[in-house]
Amino acid sequence: MADTETKQVITEYPARLQMSMLAPVRRIAELLKEGDKEAHVVGYVFGKARGVSFRNNPNSADGEAAAGLIGAFEGIPSYVDLDGLTAAEKCEGRARLASGVCFLPPQAQATYVNAILKGMDAERPANSTIKRGQRADVLGVECDINLEIAIRKSNSPVGYEWVVRGMGNVSAESPIERMRKALGTGPGADLAKIVDRAEKAALPAPAKAKGGKKK
Repeated sequence: MADTETKQVITEYPARLQMSMLAPVRRIAELLKEGDKEAHVVGYVFGKARGVSFRNNPNSADGEAAAGLIGAFEGIPSYVDLDGLTAAEKCEGRARLASGVCFLPPQAQATYVNAILKGMDAERPANSTIKRGQRADVLGVECDINLEIAIRKSNSPVGYEWVVRGMGNVSAESPIERMRKALGTGPGADLAKIVDRAEKAALPAPAKAKGGKKK
């Protein structure tokens, strides 16, 4: 019987899922040649958004609060085969990420926030009404998230721009579903379980009941 190797896949549970966690994007941008117009895939994000979490943004110039999507999200780093990157930078063996809060690239983030809060403009809190360290969550229209995240070299101060592509519904034959199977993550139900674990881990411990006899 042929020997088989079992690869352990690690899942991390950050407080928020940010696109820079998928790959060392600045390092990748530095290695891209001038004139390279290709969009280099750094990962995939999928799940379901059910609301928006507004937080105080001290750098806001227009009075708008920072807005993160809330729901159940999973990020999977993509292997980046680029000369000059170390094995770790190529994302070999990097953990997948599960979180209840997600920040997509700005254009995509704004699109989803508007879709989730469609017809609910009055529910958007002003930045000045949210105290530092606090948040205001608003539930709205549920939206599926099935996205490919890439970067393209640019002349911007950071040296790259985000490229976000929608992947439609996740079917059994889709690239993202095949990747999930290869990594050992099941569909929907498993995603809900791992995000539930993340959310529970972030909750404060319940207050201990005071002693005394019940009457």
